[in-house]
Amino acid sequence: AKEVRVLSLQLPTAATSGGLPSLNVVEHLRAHGIEAVFERAILGELPIVDVVLNRAADEGVDLTVIGAYGLQGGALLKRTDTTRAILETMTTPVLLST
Repeated sequence: AKEVRVLSLQLPTAATSGGLPSLNVVEHLRAHGIEAVFERAILGELPIVDVVLNRAADEGVDLTVIGAYGLQGGALLKRTDTTRAILETMTTPVLLST
């Protein structure tokens, strides 16, 4: 990968500091020679699937990797309608981690 973007989707009520899981994914990727950046998106009125789809289109993403469960604040992408919608509508290949 030329560049990796780590996107954290958070509810407006979530704390604005931090945002990375205990394993700092960005630092791990950088340690292996991969340029990585961290971005936070605060969820508003748009559904999660639209936020992910829009970001992928805006950034010209080649592959979308999604964790099925948020590490903080409970399950964000349960295997429900959200996951199904992402898998059905994404315009990039999706690697789904559970």
